Amino acid sequence: MMKNWTIPRNRIGRGASRYVCGKDRNHNEAIRYARVFGWDVFDTHKLPGFCDFIMLRAGHNIYVEVKNPEAGGKLTADQEAFKMRVEASGGHYEVIRYPAEDLERISKEF
Repeated sequence: MMKNWTIPRNRIGRGASRYVCGKDRNHNEAIRYARVFGWDVFDTHKLPGFCDFIMLRAGHNIYVEVKNPEAGGKLTADQEAFKMRVEASGGHYEVIRYPAEDLERISKEF
């Protein structure tokens, strides 16, 4: 039986910390490159524990987490759990650190 994904009310909106709903410095750059490579992009970075955005193109759905390489960004426990659920269901999850190079590679693969 699948668990429902719900976000506790105390983690949404005014009570959410920057860490929970933050946006890495290269987030907007990653979205811009995704669109350059022809992906439809749905920005979801404000959902705690969820990926930063979802890319759709030609029948492919890719869940993307953006991390700043200079900050040594690692996935949080919630993000790691979400990544494992995506991959367990046959989905594709990517961690983007260098938007231009990473999105070019992903776009060639899909």
